[in-house]
Amino acid sequence: EGATVARGAGSVGGILVIWTLGGLLSLCGAFGYAELAAALPRAGGDAVYLSRAYGPWAGFLFGWIQILIVRPGDIAVMAFAFATYARAGLGAAAPDEPALAAGAVVALTAVNLVGVRSGKWTQNVLTVVKVLGLLAVITAAIATPAGPVVSAATSAPFPLRIALILVLFTFGGWNEMAYVAGEVRDYRRNLARALIVGTTAV
Repeated sequence: EGATVARGAGSVGGILVIWTLGGLLSLCGAFGYAELAAALPRAGGDAVYLSRAYGPWAGFLFGWIQILIVRPGDIAVMAFAFATYARAGLGAAAPDEPALAAGAVVALTAVNLVGVRSGKWTQNVLTVVKVLGLLAVITAAIATPAGPVVSAATSAPFPLRIALILVLFTFGGWNEMAYVAGEVRDYRRNLARALIVGTTAV
């Protein structure tokens, strides 16, 4: 989260540098995936590239690791992040965090089971809410007068490398476009545009 990254960076300049560095690293990845997706325009993304580079066993292993470890882990992290913030916003009357996290996973799973259309609209609505939330934070930061300076001694130290991991996690997801490379019209132009413009916008 932002406050943890700020502690790891240690200063306003450090915050700007670490977020810029995370963005540039992610953009390098997006450039690479744009090239790969244009050269191998097939659905599957990483599994396709690994199979081509190392053989079918690598793509097969990657797929099972995604199903059993990576995707469930991502879902759990996001669900508990949602639950933490929801509980803070709702106050003492809110259910405990595991119940909120499980409820979020069940609700979104149900929406996607209904069909692609409902999943698409839900994702669009949640994206709009996130963008509006970010704009609200930016507006509040600009409109609020500066408060007293807090001494760095009052904050516990936090490793810079962990802060960078959190930044990269925030930028994460740019590679997902490659999973549908085989279904994109005019893929040579549109895949590169989606990967690069999307990552730059974030």
